[in-house]
Amino acid sequence: MRAYTPTSSVDEVGFSELVIKVYFKACTPSSQTEDSCLNIWTPSPLGHIEYTERGNFLVHRKQRFAKRLAMLANGTGITPIYQVAQTILKDPEDRTKMHEVYANKTEDDILLKDEMDVWEKTHCDRFKVWYVVGTAREGWGYSVGFITESITREHLPETSRDALAFFDLWTTTYDSIRSAT
Repeated sequence: MRAYTPTSSVDEVGFSELVIKVYFKACTPSSQTEDSCLNIWTPSPLGHIEYTERGNFLVHRKQRFAKRLAMLANGTGITPIYQVAQTILKDPEDRTKMHEVYANKTEDDILLKDEMDVWEKTHCDRFKVWYVVGTAREGWGYSVGFITESITREHLPETSRDALAFFDLWTTTYDSIRSAT
């Protein structure tokens, strides 16, 4: 079973939108079989982090507050971070500042990029995004390679009592960042 986080607004009732990346069998050796996505089961939310409002979170059922968020994701791990950012940006009175570093293999693999680019333009005082790809075309204006300590120091807020960090990363990415800090 694979878990998915809806990208639809949490206010939507009776409707869920999912981002699902399709890996074609002939192109990706580790892809799933063709019939593996025929059934969808929708249980109750499984997460341990709930955004309640205006910088307030429940993290493992404990109340937390943050003025700034450091958000790291790669691949399809962007969807839980996207959902939190979307909820924060819907409230014009919410002053929570979000700094996101999002990695993927190529520019074409970046999910929800158009939406996040619009957020960065329209909410530049509250939302910043920095992309990292393994390989890029000429003229790419962001980082190439892996998420590194220097990238996190440059694009994420410093550790403080009023900051929280959320990440949804491949284990290898998490291990490489953790060993560098």
